[in-house]
Amino acid sequence: MKCKIFISSVGQDSLVPLRDSMFETLTGLGHEPIMYEKPGFGLALPGESSVEQCLRLVNESHIYLLFISTAAGSYLKDANRTVTHLEYIQAWTSQKYMQIFVEKTVLQYYFQKVRSQINEYVASYEQINGTLPDCGDVYRHVEDLQHKGFLQPLVPTDPYIWALLHEIIDIHKVMVQEIALGVPKDWGNMFSDILRQGVVLIPRREQSEENERLASSYQDFTDVISSVMNKLSIREITDQRGFLSEIRSSLKGGEIKQVLGNYATIPQGDFRDCSAVVLFKRSQDSIICEEADGRTSISPGASFDLSNQDSFVAVTYHLASPDPVLFYKESKQTFYLTLKVGEYIISFHFPADRTWSIQKFKSCESFIYDGIMSVHGNALTIRYVKSVLRGLQS
Repeated sequence: MKCKIFISSVGQDSLVPLRDSMFETLTGLGHEPIMYEKPGFGLALPGESSVEQCLRLVNESHIYLLFISTAAGSYLKDANRTVTHLEYIQAWTSQKYMQIFVEKTVLQYYFQKVRSQINEYVASYEQINGTLPDCGDVYRHVEDLQHKGFLQPLVPTDPYIWALLHEIIDIHKVMVQEIALGVPKDWGNMFSDILRQGVVLIPRREQSEENERLASSYQDFTDVISSVMNKLSIREITDQRGFLSEIRSSLKGGEIKQVLGNYATIPQGDFRDCSAVVLFKRSQDSIICEEADGRTSISPGASFDLSNQDSFVAVTYHLASPDPVLFYKESKQTFYLTLKVGEYIISFHFPADRTWSIQKFKSCESFIYDGIMSVHGNALTIRYVKSVLRGLQS
């Protein structure tokens, strides 16, 4: 069975012989190399941009190869990344088997000069801002250093390369290999070794198609329910504890991803199934817990001062947002999604994995919100709860 191997790099003249040699070697071994300049790259799907086509082909490949030299390639402002960088991210997030080759003088200069400069900047940035810099911040910093002459590589190098290598080597901890341009390399033996290790995993097409069919059916169902809920009026919850228990058990955990434009995503962490749901109602200058279900220290009758700005329930009441509001408590390692409907407030508690901190929460807040709302039927369930509470207003 042929192995699909995506060859990624900037269209740099010095890399052309290397890429061509790799392509010919892989073809001779009976595999299916995919490279932008070659006819086998194919046509884009209807409505698909050239960048989206590249990312789709990376995802469909079995092995991903990346060659890095001195040029960075086309920069996409909406993604804050270059096209080649997005291809790498797609391969990394898809857990592809990767081989990354960096031109020798570039890699040596990164380790000798650039790496320590970036590490100092990252530490300083985190101390000042309480969060880590993103790729764009690192890029602008090393660009400034090169412009001022503090970084002077032997061969002129796009400063974006240093930000890319920092992500690959120091953030993702991916192994890279140095390569000398113009020096022949035995690609045949290298790939024979790779394939003997059994790195090629062929996707199960039948399962993928079944998942797509079920997703389509679920979307049809949610559309109907949303339409029906707008035509109902609910006046009473006869079993509040039972109601909250059903809601809690339906809210699922999942993965939180950073979205890069319309092109790629980067995993940031996980959150678990909803652990507690608590219903509150305003009473004069206080907010009283009416009922609670799940793992929470809050019990019916518990009271919170409406003026207490340290209480996420009180803050939610004053914000009066029509949409859920997100909070995080590091001591509890928990995300709190709260919703105000009239005089009621309901909070949904989602345990976070151990990678989360208050700094990471601040830098990923919008991604966390989107992650919680997009998992399973979470958004539909919360919309349903909002409709129920709207009907309870006196």
